[in-house]
Formats: sequence, C-alpha cells, structure tokens
Amino acid sequence: MNNIFSLNRTLRIIRKDMFSEYKSLIIWVLASAGVMFVISALNMLFQVLNGSDPGTNSNFHMVFYIIFLFPGGYLLTSSMFKDLHDKSKNIYWLTMPGSTFEKMLSRLLISSLLYVILLTLVYPVFAALSELLNLLIFNIRHDFFNPFNGDVMRLIPYYFVTQSIFFAGAAFFRKHPFAKTILSLAGLQMVISILAVILLRVFFGSYFTSLQNFNFSEIDIMNFTGNSMDSVNRTMDFLLTSAKVVFWGILSPFFYILSYFKLSEKEVRDGF
Repeated sequence: MNNIFSLNRTLRIIRKDMFSEYKSLIIWVLASAGVMFVISALNMLFQVLNGSDPGTNSNFHMVFYIIFLFPGGYLLTSSMFKDLHDKSKNIYWLTMPGSTFEKMLSRLLISSLLYVILLTLVYPVFAALSELLNLLIFNIRHDFFNPFNGDVMRLIPYYFVTQSIFFAGAAFFRKHPFAKTILSLAGLQMVISILAVILLRVFFGSYFTSLQNFNFSEIDIMNFTGNSMDSVNRTMDFLLTSAKVVFWGILSPFFYILSYFKLSEKEVRDGF
C-alpha cells in the first residue's frame, strides 16, 4: 500500500473537499454572475444614452473572464487552507484519511485545473444569458464570448504558473493570505528594483547625465565589457531564455514544494 499517493484516495479527498465547499462555491459563482449582469446592463444603458452604434462590438466579456480567471482564481486559491489555519476547524484536515501530498494535491487541482475548467464552461453560459437580456431590453448587446479562442487559451498557462505563488501564500499565511501574498510580492519587487538601481549607479554611474537620461553607446559597451554589441545581444538573449525557463519550468514546482513542506510542518504541529 502506497502511503504517499493513491489515486483512489486522492479522488475521494477531492470529492469530499468539493462537497464541503460547494455551497460557498455556488454563492460565489452566482454573486459574480450577478455583478457581471448588472455591469453589462449598465454598460448597454450608457451606450444607448450616448447614442452609440447598436452594432458596436467590444471585449467586455474577455475583460470579465480575465478578472474572474486571475484575481478571482487567486482569491479562491488563497482560501484553500483556511480550515487548516483555523484552530476550531483544523481537526477536519488533520483527521482526513490521506497523506499530506494527497490533501495538498486535492486543493491544488480544485483551485487550478478544476477552477479553470468550471470557469471556461460556465462563464459563456452566463455571458450569453446576459446578452440575451440586453437584446430584450436595449436591442443591442456585447459580443458573445467564445472561451476556446486563441487569446483565452494563451492566458490559462499564465494562470497555472502565477497561481502557484498564491497557493504557497495560502499555506504559509494564517490570516489574510491573499493580502499578505500581494504585500510580499510588492516588497520583493521593491527590493529587486532598489538593488537594480544601486548596481546601475555603481557600475554605470558615469553614463548617467540625469535620472531620466542614460547615455550608453556601443563604444561604451566595448570599453566596459570588452565585448561587441552582438556578443552583448547574445548574452541578453541567453538571459531572456533563462528567465523563460525559470518562469515556465521552475517557478511552479518551487512554490509547490515550499507548500508541501509547510503543510507537513503544520501537520506535525497539529495545524499550529
């Protein structure tokens, strides 16, 4: 018997997790759809009042899909371990029959793959109902939403990668995980920006004529690095490729591993 991973156990945990949260999920979906219906109708009303062309097309539903996919998905992900962090409820997590990996995998699949599938299938239905209502009331509508076009499909991989950061935040932060993850990212960005400015000033300070004007010619590159512009361009291409490898191949596994060890630590400490 495998104590780390069993497909049957994992499927049962996913089913149990979804049944335990289905009421909250239904409320969230209906509330989000209601907000979209109202904003869509108000947008049509403004177009009518402004005398816009009834045939005007827009990316209204593409924008809303992005909002639900990214901020909405991040919020859902940030709530994945609220029962573990709650002293009065963590007995549910601690006594659930399954390994830490299986429990984590369940929450990960629900907040990533299953969420994307549900959103991609359900949102077009609500969008179509909204536009039918707009046609009945205003005789104009937004474009119907096609969730299987290239633009949508290109967005989804970015969600899977960036969602891993909020998944780790949900595991690490006991209170307000979404806000604390955002603050952590902002703090990291500030530190990187400050270090970058300091390094630029230290190594390239003489090439700054002002804070807004940075003069650095190909001759300066030769004098400073001893390499030609082509060599520098190849180095930049290598760095860009390395950044893509880190983003697409390393970022998600890194945060998932962090999450696993943090969850394992919490289980040893009975959720504290």
